[in-house]
Amino acid sequence: MTLTGRNITIRSGLALCGTITVAVLLHFVWNLRHGYLSVELRNVQIVALIGAAVTVVLGFLFSGVYARLFRRSPSIPVFFLTLFFLSITLDITKLAQLVVRTGSSQYFSLLVGRASIFGHIVGVMALFVAGLYAGGIRMQRHGTVVLVGLLIAFSLSWLIPVDTSYLPDHLVYPAGVKASFQSALLVFHLLAVLNFIQAAIVNQNPRMAVTALAVAFLAAGREILFFSVSPVWIVIGGGAVVVGGVVFTGQYYRDFLVS
Repeated sequence: MTLTGRNITIRSGLALCGTITVAVLLHFVWNLRHGYLSVELRNVQIVALIGAAVTVVLGFLFSGVYARLFRRSPSIPVFFLTLFFLSITLDITKLAQLVVRTGSSQYFSLLVGRASIFGHIVGVMALFVAGLYAGGIRMQRHGTVVLVGLLIAFSLSWLIPVDTSYLPDHLVYPAGVKASFQSALLVFHLLAVLNFIQAAIVNQNPRMAVTALAVAFLAAGREILFFSVSPVWIVIGGGAVVVGGVVFTGQYYRDFLVS
């Protein structure tokens, strides 16, 4: 994929995610104004929605900045990190879950739940692939990598067992067999960080170790925001994403200017 193709992919992703977000917000406001929302939220669920809002705002903020700042950068890890930020904007589906669980729309609740899981998987895979390219993988068909990754994420989110008997406080149905699915995603996060560490060791570049730490902050912050229903943890998760995003930006932007 050429630099132009990567930029088009990112802008298309921004347009698509932006459209989804606006559509969900408009639908929520419409239902709220017409009194169709009969769901009584507990405090922890309200906090979960605040966490989702923080995640969506940070996702659009960083992906927009990256699309502008690195539009001429050949860095593949930056490209996939931008896709990571785009993927976390799909947490807007947590708000959609409240709408569809009311009235006749409840039949779409499972579909919305799988959309939340899809966004989660895509983000994990984007960080993992960014780590692979930082670690030295030489596959040039980036478009193929993106397409295959999306197909894998879609297949997993569509086929994995989902327990719809209850909706947890963080507003995403439990997926997989017990904790095995979440454990697998955590392993991919760990591998992403280790790939950046390996790149620092191979290239004898201590600055890459700082980048690995930034990725660790991003991965941890993402997971905290996705699952937390505590105000304190929402602040910690949001702070971790901001710190990770800013540090990663600084490291790669400096390299871009130097090159």
